[in-house]
Amino acid sequence: MAADPPDPPVVLEPQVFAFAVSLKFLKVPFSSANGAKVTSYKVIRCRIDKPDECATFTSLEHHFVDSGNALEYTDEKNVAVPLLANTGYSYKISAKNKAGYSLEAVKQVKTMKHTPSHARLCPKNDLKTKINKMHQYDSTIYWNMP
Repeated sequence: MAADPPDPPVVLEPQVFAFAVSLKFLKVPFSSANGAKVTSYKVIRCRIDKPDECATFTSLEHHFVDSGNALEYTDEKNVAVPLLANTGYSYKISAKNKAGYSLEAVKQVKTMKHTPSHARLCPKNDLKTKINKMHQYDSTIYWNMP
């Protein structure tokens, strides 16, 4: 009896940031793999406004974190097609067995704005005075979502 492609993975709610999206999805159990063990997973990310601008990640070539019955992949800005802040993306996740890839489970997200509207910076002269007397400084801004 020939195997069929597996059922698609179940995608859980992603964590979305300005330049990163963390996707977590349940592994396809053998009972839903239609006769052949799942051997890998694939994530395709495309911009919603530019559907030809895509990046593909597979569990064989990229770092997917295995947490038992689920896998997690964090899509960060260090890939060939980086994420942009405040942009809509479509993620298509599929499972593969020896018969081929499953149908795609689709999740759409919109990355956060680069700087939240409630963030404020001190005037430049205030920073120089407050941080050091040499007028050389680096600043890092952290914030919690309201």
